[in-house]
Amino acid sequence: MKKYSVYTLIVSLCSILMYGMINGAIDKDEISLKSTGAHESSTGAPGEKTCAQYGCHDQSFIQQDDTTNTFQFGEKSNTMYSDDTVDIKLTVRKAGTTKFGFQIVCLDSMNQNAGSFVVYDGERIQSQKADDFIPAAKGRRYLTHTFKGNKSIIPGEIEWTFSWIPPQNDYKGKVTFYMMTNCSNNDQKSSGDEFYFSKFSAKYQQISSVQEQASHSVHAISVMYNRNSQTFEAILPIHDEIRYIYCFDLAGNTYPLQCQEKSLDGFCQLSMPKHQQIIPGFYGIMAVLNNGDVYSGSSIVY
Repeated sequence: MKKYSVYTLIVSLCSILMYGMINGAIDKDEISLKSTGAHESSTGAPGEKTCAQYGCHDQSFIQQDDTTNTFQFGEKSNTMYSDDTVDIKLTVRKAGTTKFGFQIVCLDSMNQNAGSFVVYDGERIQSQKADDFIPAAKGRRYLTHTFKGNKSIIPGEIEWTFSWIPPQNDYKGKVTFYMMTNCSNNDQKSSGDEFYFSKFSAKYQQISSVQEQASHSVHAISVMYNRNSQTFEAILPIHDEIRYIYCFDLAGNTYPLQCQEKSLDGFCQLSMPKHQQIIPGFYGIMAVLNNGDVYSGSSIVY
């Protein structure tokens, strides 16, 4: 029996499953290959390859840091703090293109995963784990498009919006976002697509933005899951004082929460974003106030 190397298997699988990062879709049946998302760990970040290098787009050329990709990082400078949640918008413009794709990862100065992404629109954007065959990518977390999230908003343009939470460990220094986008010619072939690589760096301070080196209170709260309303319930401070609320699961996914009901005593019903279902498992919940104080708790959904 002929033996195949791991690399050969990767190339074969990539060729079959990624018949173009985008252009493998058949709209009428909503059947797609890599229209449903990029190949794992193919941003071109340190230690990673690109789709062109994997062999599934071997005739494609990677454009470096041109003006096709626009990366909007929050509304302030490129310095962020431990209590920030940064809104991000990735826009891709290419005349005549109707299908696009993207993948993004954030790494620290040691090329390890930095922070976590928050997805608001689960119909257009999805989280993604690393390729197990790439040692350098171990532990990295990505975002990529979905099948519904690869179509242009207006002819020749698409955008994806999401948020990023800085590292909550002791790391401080530079973080870099690596992103690869695809402008598909939609010809149902693996050749002809155009790829664009960009990166963006920001400085991370492991201090609060409210008071440098200030010590803010961390409060434990009780969180219950209401099966009837499919919401988390908690007593929080006056809702107007809350900067943001989010929850995370054991798989490393982070989701923003919305307060559906509130009362004068601080009672809140917290719901997941639209199209995101609460499934059984452990959830941690964290609320950050405008003054930097943190309220956190957890709940198990059966």
